[in-house]
Amino acid sequence: MRRFFSVLLAGILIGLVACAGGTSQLDPSQTTDVINPAAQSGAFNLPAPSTLPHSATAIGQTEIAGGAYLASPLNLTWGDGTVAQYSPDWADISSKHYNPAYAVYSVIIQPVDHLVRLELDWEDTPQSGWIGISEFNNDCWHWYESYSGIDLPEDLDDDYVNDDHELFITVLLTGHGDFVLNHLNLVEWDTPALSNIFFLHHDVGEGIVVGGNIRGRINVYNDANDTEFTFWDHGYKADGLRGPDGEYLDPYVHYGEMTNNTDPEDLFNLWTSADPEWVWTRNLIMENHEVIAFKSSFTASEITDGDMLAQYQTWHLGMRDFFDQHPEKLFVVITPPPLHPDETEHPSPIFARAFADWLTGNAYLQGHPNVVCFDLFDVLASGSTMPFPNVLLPGFRQTGDPNSMPNEAGCQAAAMAMAQFLCDAAVAYAGD
Repeated sequence: MRRFFSVLLAGILIGLVACAGGTSQLDPSQTTDVINPAAQSGAFNLPAPSTLPHSATAIGQTEIAGGAYLASPLNLTWGDGTVAQYSPDWADISSKHYNPAYAVYSVIIQPVDHLVRLELDWEDTPQSGWIGISEFNNDCWHWYESYSGIDLPEDLDDDYVNDDHELFITVLLTGHGDFVLNHLNLVEWDTPALSNIFFLHHDVGEGIVVGGNIRGRINVYNDANDTEFTFWDHGYKADGLRGPDGEYLDPYVHYGEMTNNTDPEDLFNLWTSADPEWVWTRNLIMENHEVIAFKSSFTASEITDGDMLAQYQTWHLGMRDFFDQHPEKLFVVITPPPLHPDETEHPSPIFARAFADWLTGNAYLQGHPNVVCFDLFDVLASGSTMPFPNVLLPGFRQTGDPNSMPNEAGCQAAAMAMAQFLCDAAVAYAGD
């Protein structure tokens, strides 16, 4: 099962930065029983992460034995390599006696681990405690008031590990007594089943969905691969939402006025705008679907110059920033279909091909596993070496007056390729 990293930073964070001189200190002058390790003065001083020896050897380790702590720094903690006993001697605040138990652990974090949580397995419940993780970006410790576990920050592999991808974890107990730590567990989050496919489209999409019988093709995929994909689609607001049976929902359901707009700038607004109408449409899509595909009309392929191409790219990078925040979803960007040669002129087809190549290339997709691109342009367009390159293929053109809407053959070819792509992408991202 492919893992993903979710944004789950909880509200337990107390000491955001504890970076004075790269150290963190307890302040015994505080007047509460719980002392913040991020305080900048006092008796307890934890060395900066950069001063600790490299010690982790297990790559991708998700369970650390309680007794597998570093030799130093260490206080009031004993272990046999398997479990560790923490014996804090932290008396009532009025006694002025402060002696916490603490130990530091080390683990190598792989960029693909997508860790979401750290959990501590104790034999007996401690009275109070803190968990600190190294923040190498500032050479300091990031503290959380908890003895049981913490939600890990989303930028763990960027800001919190050293060049060898090593993360240090400090477990610190206050209170009084003997407490045995069995394990530290680094939890990976399972991608949920991705069976609900949604497609936002207009006219060409309607041809692919109905004329190309994309639901029937997905059903064939389900039968052949023992999957249970369902397909939902939404055209213009007046059409509304269509369910897995291919019928519009009764009573009528729609995702708002904004579904009437699917140009690149409109799609950018769909995924990024704070305007209430866009937010309403966005929330409905996000709440009801798991694999989310969307496309612009063939008019988006009329890219007149490099500045317009650059603007398209900027909008799509902005969308991708939103997608990165939702690894529980798979987003399928679809390249705009090509134009009929009589409805475009040089150099627009060249820029249209360049845009499709960019969306399907590493510059846009690499490092963003929940973002994929179906190249509808390439399915329907003539090749770059053909006499009339990068326009709607002759075999996919309507008869009569020039029309960029693909004919039945084009819609069937697109539906066949798209159904396979959507299902394969969902299976690949979720895992077998």
